[in-house]
Amino acid sequence: MEEVRKLYQDQVSGLEDLHAQVREGLDHLRLETTHLQRIEETIRQQREALGAGFQEFEQKQALFQVKGQSRFILAVSALNRFYYAVQEALTEATDVLMRHGPVHKPLSNTDG
Repeated sequence: MEEVRKLYQDQVSGLEDLHAQVREGLDHLRLETTHLQRIEETIRQQREALGAGFQEFEQKQALFQVKGQSRFILAVSALNRFYYAVQEALTEATDVLMRHGPVHKPLSNTDG
């Protein structure tokens, strides 16, 4: 009877360890998912900003082609704004990655 009780206790202990490791893995996945969602949102916003800046640049360039050199200054101005938008997007993306760097928390090893 004592051997059966010991076997039962060992099995329960092993299951509890496994359950704890699974919960830890789920917590890790939640953290990583949240982290990746923040990065994805930042990238989406930056793509929208870059797209808008490039569309403005293209519109100014079209005006320049239609109206001649009098629009050159507007096209250069749009290009400058696009350049600074790209720089800002890269800086902000870098900042996000620095603040929310990869979450790599190793799972515990319950080999026993």
